[in-house]
Amino acid sequence: MVSMRVIFIPLLLVIAACNVTTPMIAEAEASAVPEWVMNPPQKAGFVFGVGSAEIYTTDGEALDRAAANARKNLASNIRVVVQSTDTIRTSINDGALTESINLAVRSEVPELELPGVTIEKNQKSGRTLYALAVLDREKALSGLRTQVDSVKQQLTPFLSRNVDSLPPLDRLRQLVPALKLFEQWRQLDGKIRDLSEGLAAYPIEPEHEKLEQKIYKDINKISFKVMLTDKDTSLRSGLVQALTQNGISVTEQGQADITLKYKVDWSDLFRGDRVFAVAIANVSLTDSTGKVFAELRQKTKAGSTNYNYARQKAMEKLAEQFSKDISEQLLNLK
Repeated sequence: MVSMRVIFIPLLLVIAACNVTTPMIAEAEASAVPEWVMNPPQKAGFVFGVGSAEIYTTDGEALDRAAANARKNLASNIRVVVQSTDTIRTSINDGALTESINLAVRSEVPELELPGVTIEKNQKSGRTLYALAVLDREKALSGLRTQVDSVKQQLTPFLSRNVDSLPPLDRLRQLVPALKLFEQWRQLDGKIRDLSEGLAAYPIEPEHEKLEQKIYKDINKISFKVMLTDKDTSLRSGLVQALTQNGISVTEQGQADITLKYKVDWSDLFRGDRVFAVAIANVSLTDSTGKVFAELRQKTKAGSTNYNYARQKAMEKLAEQFSKDISEQLLNLK
């Protein structure tokens, strides 16, 4: 007979990798593979996933990896409802800057993991450890709905903030943090759709959607001015053009919301008939009061048989990199 012990590991918020305390591990004779590995359980209202891991150091370490693989397998067994939740993104991302900021939001908000997954069984067979993960759909849905309510509660103060009389950057300082909450809401809605097999949904509500549109419209209105901190003006027009292509609205006259002061140090490498332009750029971002709120640094290289073209391509790369950096700075304004 194969002896087996069942362990339960409650996960309240996520099913990401966790620190598993060294549990009692059931051990099979010889190399027998558990029956539940070959034929995972099936039960209405529940989802199962099986994971395995080779034992390299300790049984506990291998169980951690087997449990993580079981959770991944469980997640893949949940029906993915093909229904777009990106309608709002399509309507607001009418500029490269807003698109870049939206990408920054999605990269900074961790991917939501399913709540309530437990490791129901584990077993050691030879040099392999197996784990069985289980999820109660209804309990998980209840947990996700509670998280949606929490996000809505966190968004409530943003709905009542009167910021129209503030300067553009100050408006963003007040409202931009809401963008990460909207991303969390979308992820929760997606998980609810998946778990309920499309029978339930918690999309962003109209008043919240209106707020998100307002934030992105304010982002689109931010104006920039480009200033040199050295005497090399030869590539300024190229930088301005490249920044514009990346969604940065550069103004030549009047006061701007953000002034971009930059200095570029160049060096050239020659390889046969090709020249490589190496650029190290330092950029400071100041608001309309002259206060520096970000210091950025980038290095890039571009090659060509034409010296001027190599520098132009290097400057375009710098502009693309700085556009992403600027998006991150706007997203995390202090």
